Amino acid sequence: MGKSALYINAAAFTADGNGLEKYFEAKNLRRMDVFTKLAVKAAARCLRAAEMDLRAEKNIALIISTGYGPVTRTCDFFNSIIDDGEEYARPLAFSMTVHNAAVASVSRLLNIKGPCLSVSNMETSFQSALLAAAAWLRKGMADRVLLGAVDEIHSVAEKVLQTHPEEFAHIYDTMRQAGAAFFIVSLENSPGAVALPELSVHATPLNPSADAFHLAKHTELLLDYDDVGRIAADFIKTELARTGHDIMSVFESADGARLLHTASDGERARIQKELGFLFSGVQEEAVSESADWTASSFAKLKEHGLINFFTSGSTGEVKSCIHTLAMLREEGNGLAFLFPDIKRVISLVPASHSYGMIFGLIVPKILGLPVVIKPPIPVIQWEDVLQEGDLLVAFPMFLKQLTELNFQFPRGVAVLTSTAPCPDDLIDKLYAGGMRRLVEIYGASEGGAFGWREKSGHPFTLLPFWNAEITGGMLEAITRRQTPMRVRIPDRVEIDSEGKFKPIGRIDQAVQVAGINVFPQKVETILKTHPAVRDAAVRRMRPDEGERLKAFIVLQEGYIEHEILPGLRAFMKEKLTVHETPRRITFGSELPVTDFGKRRDW
Repeated sequence: MGKSALYINAAAFTADGNGLEKYFEAKNLRRMDVFTKLAVKAAARCLRAAEMDLRAEKNIALIISTGYGPVTRTCDFFNSIIDDGEEYARPLAFSMTVHNAAVASVSRLLNIKGPCLSVSNMETSFQSALLAAAAWLRKGMADRVLLGAVDEIHSVAEKVLQTHPEEFAHIYDTMRQAGAAFFIVSLENSPGAVALPELSVHATPLNPSADAFHLAKHTELLLDYDDVGRIAADFIKTELARTGHDIMSVFESADGARLLHTASDGERARIQKELGFLFSGVQEEAVSESADWTASSFAKLKEHGLINFFTSGSTGEVKSCIHTLAMLREEGNGLAFLFPDIKRVISLVPASHSYGMIFGLIVPKILGLPVVIKPPIPVIQWEDVLQEGDLLVAFPMFLKQLTELNFQFPRGVAVLTSTAPCPDDLIDKLYAGGMRRLVEIYGASEGGAFGWREKSGHPFTLLPFWNAEITGGMLEAITRRQTPMRVRIPDRVEIDSEGKFKPIGRIDQAVQVAGINVFPQKVETILKTHPAVRDAAVRRMRPDEGERLKAFIVLQEGYIEHEILPGLRAFMKEKLTVHETPRRITFGSELPVTDFGKRRDW
């Protein structure tokens, strides 16, 4: 690229204008229409990605392109004249129909002090705006340009296209999308900048901003400043709930950093350290003690380019599951085909969880879908929340509770489930309750999603971004096609030549006790042969507890803990080796599980 080449220093795309309250005071958003909200939100996210203060004055230029402008407000204005006569036409309503409306609001709310311009030239609007930006930069009118493209879809136009397809066949475009894309462009090839590529031709008369939308989706940060804020807040709230705070705080919309002030000094220090671990993969690299936890976490993510999903696994010891941003992008792109007709995502899973991040954050972002975050409370009026075209991102325990309430899904709602196996009978009950489609994901924190299925009794299908390593009809390991990741399958899995596979049992995971390999699942099996034991879980102690095994035991009805304990210890001495014998035994009415139905430590 020559000296005059254009570079993209930051990019952002949004498909909905919700959530502006976290950027601006509510009084500044009054009477703002969808078109303007799209522009303002995408512009704010772009500036955040460039680490620019939204409130500070900015001596940069602003150019916004649009094919149709605020078409919904314009049509509503003309409808009011048709329905009620010219004397009822409102000057304020008219002022919001002009194409300059977005430029006025963006420049005012984001303190843009440089030259401003609106460009409207149908499907070449964005290309024309790019030419203007390049000319301003080369003439020295600005060092940087905040360049945007905004268009919306009007319901009347959609209806006309659907009811008279033959008349519009020559221009009918199935890729229409409302949204806003913004870029910081300059002549400077700064660290992280991307040279402006040749634009692929996606724009049409019905989709005039498609080129800009496509470019923004492929150049924006996979996880931007706001995404990191959501991940960090969910992590803080999850950790506080895990250590005894109000469990519902995990799913509330309250600011995680503010909630952290209710924690003790020790808890704050621990969470500060673990947040650094999450965004850097370095155990001793804590985030800053500054008030802005998001800024500190975002800086870690940009420096290291990874997310560390750490889990206790089967041993009770913290295990790092490093995913680079390239790995996460490959997974998100590789999963998008599963959701061709989804209009909105309803996520019940914290974004700090690998499943919640991929399906409640990254996949919706790639597909340009709005996300609604809700707590997994079965007694919510879900029939009022869910609507046709929704994807409910949930997990088996919540779905089981829904079916026990005889919940009937509104028409056209799909469900996604993972984190634990979804029993076949539960899948059948969900379909009987009116669910349009179910997608069950088989995977693990180490590698993300491995496979998927839709029906009970059906095998899983290996996802297309994995290569399989097969020995004697058994799936041993999988490797990513584009990024360097290899994962050993944690279960015994049968697989055929078409990539259809079925888990048939867990692989015993050995842990070391005093240098000797022992198998906790074998110990569980033996304990459950005792007539007083209804269920049992066994795992290695955490490092702070010791170096032996511990057991959690659920007794059959009628047995009393202190009465059965001497006989149980004698039984273990007879059946187990010294290294296999649990040093500590905990009794309870049910095995301890997480909110997602997976076993947890005790």
